[in-house]
Amino acid sequence: MTGDFVGLKFKKPQEWRVTIFTMAFLKGKMSDFPVTIRQRLPFELTVLVPIAIIILVTLRLLAVGEYANTSSIAFRSVYDKNLVIVVTLFGVLSVAAYLQPYLLSMNLWQIDFAGDSLRFVRFLLSFALLQIMVFCYSAMVGGSYMMANLENTIKTSFLHLDIDKWLGVPDLVGRLVHLVDTSPWLFEYIYTTYDNMFTVLLVTVFLLTLFSWSAARLLLTSVFIAMILSVPMWLTFPTLGPLQLATSGITAGFNNQALLRQETEDTSNLYHKYQDTKWAEVSRGYVKFWDNNFTSGVGYPISNNPSTHIIWMVLIILSVYKLNRRLGLLVAVLLSGNIIGTIFFMQHYFVDVITGLGVTAAAWILSNRLLTNEKRQKQVDYDFWFGIFISLNRWGAKLKKRFKRITET
Repeated sequence: MTGDFVGLKFKKPQEWRVTIFTMAFLKGKMSDFPVTIRQRLPFELTVLVPIAIIILVTLRLLAVGEYANTSSIAFRSVYDKNLVIVVTLFGVLSVAAYLQPYLLSMNLWQIDFAGDSLRFVRFLLSFALLQIMVFCYSAMVGGSYMMANLENTIKTSFLHLDIDKWLGVPDLVGRLVHLVDTSPWLFEYIYTTYDNMFTVLLVTVFLLTLFSWSAARLLLTSVFIAMILSVPMWLTFPTLGPLQLATSGITAGFNNQALLRQETEDTSNLYHKYQDTKWAEVSRGYVKFWDNNFTSGVGYPISNNPSTHIIWMVLIILSVYKLNRRLGLLVAVLLSGNIIGTIFFMQHYFVDVITGLGVTAAAWILSNRLLTNEKRQKQVDYDFWFGIFISLNRWGAKLKKRFKRITET
């Protein structure tokens, strides 16, 4: 085997395998190396993940105070492990950015072993980038639950519930339940769109990647930014869902049970009136799910205002609409049942929908601006950081060609 490595010829594999990393540091001037690491990193690593890490560390430090009184020691241990993983992955990716110019400046692609190794490294880096965002996203949700305080959460929930009463939301839900009870297909439509919104998000990311990996990236970063914006709002306005507030046993620790019964009387009456319907069965399932999370030591599920269901849905629509307007409008129609579901199953308040729309708009604008600024700098090697997405996109292009051939014949 003969390899051409930085102008040198190697006839034996061991000759260039030993010197592969040594030659990397001999190639080029060290003074040219720091073309600022920040410019070579995608904005996920220069902006989003550092902010997320700051949020995660802050939540952990606050969790030792008296305000956070619900999370178990076991859950905090899991949270700490996730935080260590996030910081470690961030360090690994930063080192990769530091070594990137050397790896790319060497003529390694003509060497079978080195070329395959670099392709594998690129795949791992893109997977690590995706993984660190997943860890940060889930940890921010769990960290918010960890910080929940029962007294403050219920009092804030009363405020949201009073706004719903003023708007006549309980009466509207009652009429909807009666209508849907006589139209099973309508119930299935609302339930399917609401219950499967996160699955729809994942499928949309995959399908977008096949047609435009940058569109899939924009969707993912927008969802991530929305989470960063949501955490402070959750902590400022922590709430339990209306039905959970009225029927869940986790509110037993509230110091004014008489006030709790008074505030949730309309919700309780509505639930008992339709307790034998499919609506009540599904709604009970959601309440039980969150109760089980609380029992396992996670904390109170305060991720209501803004609603992540609204955020996911609108970002999906915007992402598809940007690629194809007609398809985007069709997706909007198909997913519109999700908006009804947020109120219909009494998991959210009306305010949660409005704030969800506001956070979505802010996240979409910020994500587009960050992406535009990154492209203007022209320093990020996308093949280096987004190997998984680009590989899927190329596979999608091959599928389109094959499909075109089949249709033409």
